[in-house]
Amino acid sequence: MKLVGKSSKHTKKTSAPAPALRPEEQIIDDAYWDDVLAEILGTKTEAAKTETKKASASVRTEAPVKIKSSAHPAANAKPAAPAKTATPAKTAAAPKPAAPAKQEAVKKPKAPANTEMLFTPIQTAEAEKLPEIKEPTIDETAGIFFSDEWDDVFSKPKKEKNTSEPKKEKKTAQTNKDTHKSAKKSKKHKSDVMSWGMMKSKSPDGDENELAGFDAPKKKKPKKKRSFLGKLGRFLLVLLALAGLYLFLVYTKLPFIASLRDAYIDTAMSTMSHQWMAEWFFPQDVIDEVVNRVESAQQSQEGLESTWNKPKDKDKDKDKDKDKDEIKTEEDFYKLFWELDKNTFEDYLNDHPEALDNGWGGIYINEAGLDDNGTSIWTKMDEQVLAVDVPNRILLVRVQGSGYQGVLAVAKDSSRLSCTAAQNVGSYGERLENIMQRTDAVLGMTGSGFIDEGGNGSGGEIVGYALCEGKALGKRVGYPYKRIELREDNLLYVVDSDSEVDKNTTDAVEFAPALVINGEALIGQLSGYTSINPRACLGQSDKGEVLMLVIEGRLPSRSFGCGLPECTEILMQHNAYQAMNLDGGTSAIMWYRGEYVIKCSNTAITCRTLPNAWIYAKQPLD
Repeated sequence: MKLVGKSSKHTKKTSAPAPALRPEEQIIDDAYWDDVLAEILGTKTEAAKTETKKASASVRTEAPVKIKSSAHPAANAKPAAPAKTATPAKTAAAPKPAAPAKQEAVKKPKAPANTEMLFTPIQTAEAEKLPEIKEPTIDETAGIFFSDEWDDVFSKPKKEKNTSEPKKEKKTAQTNKDTHKSAKKSKKHKSDVMSWGMMKSKSPDGDENELAGFDAPKKKKPKKKRSFLGKLGRFLLVLLALAGLYLFLVYTKLPFIASLRDAYIDTAMSTMSHQWMAEWFFPQDVIDEVVNRVESAQQSQEGLESTWNKPKDKDKDKDKDKDKDEIKTEEDFYKLFWELDKNTFEDYLNDHPEALDNGWGGIYINEAGLDDNGTSIWTKMDEQVLAVDVPNRILLVRVQGSGYQGVLAVAKDSSRLSCTAAQNVGSYGERLENIMQRTDAVLGMTGSGFIDEGGNGSGGEIVGYALCEGKALGKRVGYPYKRIELREDNLLYVVDSDSEVDKNTTDAVEFAPALVINGEALIGQLSGYTSINPRACLGQSDKGEVLMLVIEGRLPSRSFGCGLPECTEILMQHNAYQAMNLDGGTSAIMWYRGEYVIKCSNTAITCRTLPNAWIYAKQPLD
C-alpha cells in the first residue's frame, strides 16, 4: 500500500538533527505511528506535540540520514536490490551530478507477519523531487486505513524466522494473526476488516485501543437451555388453556356460540353416517340436550292443523277475479306486487323504458339465472328482485343471510299450483328439468322425500304419502311427519300424517316439521332444527299467494345452508299463514322459465332424480 502521509521525527532522541530520508530508505517506524494514534485517541500530551513539531522542522533543513528502527526488521536489513548512490557532503544542499547513476528498480518488500501496522515505502525516481515534509493531520492519517492495498496485508504471510526480533513484537504478531483469522471468517472480507479488524492496535504499553466511531463486533449471548421442568410447565399451561376453551365452547350459554354449537350437533345427528362427528367431540349430555329440544318441538306440533278460520272466502273470490283480469294501470300493478319498493322500481324503468312496451300488464323482467346478477329493484324487506313476471303473476327475490343465500318465488295465482309425479315413480325418479319440460310449467321445486340409502337412491321410492293430480302414492308415515294438502279451494292445509286425507284434497306430500300454522310461527331458535343444510319449504300467505323457498347449501364459496328458524323468519316476512318444510339436501332445487335458479349442492350434477315436484303452470291461453 502506498503511504499518503509524510514522515515525522522519531520519538527516539539523537545527538544531531535527523536528515531527510532517501526514497528507497524511507521506512516509517512504530514510534511515529504511536504518536499518530495517540493524537487520534487524544492521549498525546502538549509537550509531545511541541517536540514533534520541532523535530519535523529540523528534518526539513538538515541533510538526510539513514535511520534504523528496531521495531521494523525490514529497516534493519540491508537492501540488496537498490544500487548505492553517492552520499552528499555534509552540507544542506549538494549540487546535482552531471549524469546521475542509474538506480536499480527497488523491489517492494513483502509485508512481515510480525508487525502491527504494515506499510510499503513511497517509490520515487529522485529524492530531491520530494515535496516539502509536513506533519500529517488526523484526516490524512485516517485515509491510510482505507487504502485498497490492504488486501495485500491480509494475504496469508509466510512465516520467517528472525532471532533478532524482540519478544514484544512476537506478541504483536500474534495479535495480527488473530485479526487475520477473524477477517477470513467474514463473508465480506474487505468491508468487515475495515469496520473493525484493523481498527484495533496495541499501544507501546500493551494496552488495546480502538479508533473512535468504530465498534467491535458484539459477541452473541449463548442460548440458555430450557430445563425439562420448564418445558413440562409450558406444555401443561397450554393444555390447561385448551381444556378451558373446550369447556367454554361446550357449556356456554352465549347465544351466538350456543347457536353455532347446537347447529353443528344437530347437523351431525340428523345424518345416518356422520353422527360420530358430534359424538367424538361433545359429551353425551350436551348431545341429548339438542336432540331432546328437537323432539320437544315435534311433540308440540302434534295435533296442530290448519283451519283458515277467518272471514276471507268472499274476499278471496274477489281477489281471484281481479287476478284473472288484465292489469291495466300502475295502481293495479303495485296492488298485485305489493312487496316491491316503488322508488327502486321506477328507477329501473327509467333505465329500461322498454320494460313498459307492452304496458303494465305485460311487464316481464328476468335476471334470475345462475349467471345473472339480479336487477337493481328491491323489495320492502330489503331483498333483491330477480324477476317480475306480470303475465304469470310471479315475483322472484334473492334471500340472503349469514352464510347462506337462496331464492323465494311468490306465485300470485294458487290455482295454477299442482304436484306432478315422475313418469316411472316407484322404480326411479325424474329430474326436475324433465318434469318441467314435459308439463310445460313455468316454475317448479322439489316435492316428496325418498328412500336414499348411502346417498345412492334413485328417487323412485317415496317416503310418506303423496297425492299427485288425484293419484295416491306411498303410504302415511305417522308421527312426527306432517302433511301439506292443496284442496279444491286452492288453499294449503297442514295436518298430521295420521289424519285422514281430506276428500277435497287434489295434491299432497308428507314431510316434517310444520313451520307456520294459522299464521303462527312454530320454529324458532330455541325449537331446534338448527342444522346447517340446503332447505326447501312450501307455504301460502294470508293473501293466498304461494311461497316457494329454496336455500342453497354445502357450497363453501357460495352458500353453506341454514336452519329452519331462518326459513321460518323469511316466510313470515311475506305474511306466511301456512308453511311446511320439504325434502332438502341435494334434492333442494328450483326451476324457472327454462333454467335452474338454484345451484345444486352436488356440483357434479344439476339435480337429483325426484319422485315428484311442485309445479306452477303457465298463464292459460285465452
